[in-house]
Parts: sequence; structure tokens; C-alpha cells
Amino acid sequence: GRKNGNHKKATEEYINLLLKIVDEDPKELGYEFGRWTAARLAEHLEKETGIKLSGSQVRRILRRKKYVYIWAKYSLEDKQDKKLRKAFKEKLDEYLKLAKEKPESIQVWFWDECGFSLRVIRRRAWTKKGKRKKVNGQRKRGRVNVMGALRYNDKKRVCFMIKKGNSETFHEQLKKLHEEIRQEWINLG
Repeated sequence: GRKNGNHKKATEEYINLLLKIVDEDPKELGYEFGRWTAARLAEHLEKETGIKLSGSQVRRILRRKKYVYIWAKYSLEDKQDKKLRKAFKEKLDEYLKLAKEKPESIQVWFWDECGFSLRVIRRRAWTKKGKRKKVNGQRKRGRVNVMGALRYNDKKRVCFMIKKGNSETFHEQLKKLHEEIRQEWINLG
């Protein structure tokens, strides 16, 4: 048990409420800010429970409960159609199976464009250890863009540095990739 210092102020109810609230969006509770800090959590929980703890005390509780304060991941999941995504995944699984069975007949390439913002606004948020909280992605100007592809069966990679990620550039890079694959097949006989 505790021998020295004050009695434990944080009750089990307080801790359970803290763990519930830390996963909620502060805006849904009427706040203007979009992420919780330990101090903001302490202030909100004082209003809810009447128990006054400091931000550092709340931080210690969260750490004991395996929460970490890390950078949130930008996500575009909220813009996706779940039914179409499921249908695509099923079709992709068929192609992947064929590519494994007959790599000489079909190749599956994964293609992506990645932009690195030169004016990054990063946010940290409390989240359970091993997880990463997602926040809506905001796109801004001033980027370095890379388009690249990865072949499924042998993990061959191809990358192109591009000025701007648009449909025209996308088409140009796909033509370059196609030509590279064509040359590879010609060389193989």
C-alpha cells in the first residue's frame, strides 16, 4: 500500500472516465480545440468529477494505462466508400493469387504517389500504445512528390521524382513504367 505522501485522488471511476474521454474528439464535447493534452483532460475531468489533478498526474495515469503521446496519422478513410473498397479488395486478392501461380503471365504492381509537405503541421495526441490516432489530412502547397511502384511477386521497386502529382504526370509515369516492364520482358526473351 501507500506509505508516504497524499492519498490517491484518482478514483477508479475517474480513471475509467479518463480512458473513455481520451479516445473521444474534444469538438464533440463542445470544445474548440481538436486534440487532448494532459492539462486539458485534467481540466475537463475536474468539471465532470470534481477531482482536481494536474496535467502531470493525468499524464502518469495515462502512461500506466499504456497510453503514449505521439504524432497522429493523417487519414482519408472518411472519404472512402466501404462497399466499393470491399469489392476492390476481393478482386485484388484474385489477381494476387494469379500472380503467384503464373508470374510469367501476370504481374501485379502497387502504385502510389507520396507528397512530402514542406510546411508540415503535425499534431501529437494521446493514444493507446501500439495504436496511432487518425486525424483528417489537410493538403497544402509546397510539396516534394514521388511516384513509385512495387511489383508483388519479387518486390522490384521503381520510383519517379515529379514536380506535381496530377493526372497528366501520373499518365507520363505509367508510360515510363510500362516501357521499363516491356524492355524487361524483351530482355528475358
